[in-house]
Amino acid sequence: MTRPLIVIALEQEADVIGSRFDVVVTGVGKVNATLALTAALEGRRQQGADTLPPYVLNIGSCGGHKVPLHQILPASRFFQADMDVSPLGFAIGQTPFEEGTGELFPSFDLSQTAISAGLNEALPCFTADRFTTQSPVDHPCLFDMEAFALAKVCQHYSVPFASLKYVTDGADDAAANH
Repeated sequence: MTRPLIVIALEQEADVIGSRFDVVVTGVGKVNATLALTAALEGRRQQGADTLPPYVLNIGSCGGHKVPLHQILPASRFFQADMDVSPLGFAIGQTPFEEGTGELFPSFDLSQTAISAGLNEALPCFTADRFTTQSPVDHPCLFDMEAFALAKVCQHYSVPFASLKYVTDGADDAAANH
């Protein structure tokens, strides 16, 4: 059986990962994340269907709106925050002419595991290719640059996916200072 795959954006984020996992470092942003994870899964798939990982777990940093800093949170949903075709009647985050609302869900729920480990509840994660300094929503949520893309790649390959995020900033005016 193959090992789980941990996906991170930056090499510095690999410090906490043990040798029980395979690791893919994607680089920052949705395009880099898509390319790196697709290459990793495609490389495994070419070795045979049973070589795909049992699951992919994204670990990384994020901004958090109305969320205390320096905590680890699971993501409850993933949104493509850069997609806005609302003038044509599509919901913000919805890609035109694709089925669904544009919202993706983790394949397995980390909420109970997180709560029993002393972490907080899962929150929605908005993925954009920009550093968030002002939240477009008024409820607690996370902002990153890779999770939605990773979730979409895993959905394409039918590989279970979930994400844990470490809140480094408040997704506000002081975000860059944190």
